[in-house]
Amino acid sequence: MKSLKSIYRKKNDLPDEKYMLAIAVNTDYFDIKGIVESLFKELNIDLDNVNKFEIIEKDNFYFSEIDVDYLINNWKILPKYQPINPYAVIKLDKTFILNEKNNYQTIKNKAFQSSLLKKLEVVSLYENKLTLRFYYSSNSRNITEEEAKKELEKI
Repeated sequence: MKSLKSIYRKKNDLPDEKYMLAIAVNTDYFDIKGIVESLFKELNIDLDNVNKFEIIEKDNFYFSEIDVDYLINNWKILPKYQPINPYAVIKLDKTFILNEKNNYQTIKNKAFQSSLLKKLEVVSLYENKLTLRFYYSSNSRNITEEEAKKELEKI
């Protein structure tokens, strides 16, 4: 089992104490991942960096530590500017049955192979059924619902 990083480190025989934000939940992995992602989103830190932080499970508890210096040095007062797409967005929902081969990450990776997919949201998760909402659009033209449905069928 992996252990949490030590808060106290030695630097020239003196303790080098780092401020760490510790997060713990007794629900599941997705809750703690959502909390960390929400924190990064609120601080306007690139969500790609979320994967750099370890989430550890022990006895049905999930833990994560984040270096406070990292948060202070990387937060932005305003999010990265993204112009509004002037073209229509097609929203489609689809429910997947989850198993060892078919999990959220696999579905997400396959879905984002489409150049028309702009956003993906989890609508619900009940037992082993995951419902996702897909947002399809183009940056150069309006797409039809049939085009979006064809892209969704590829998943």
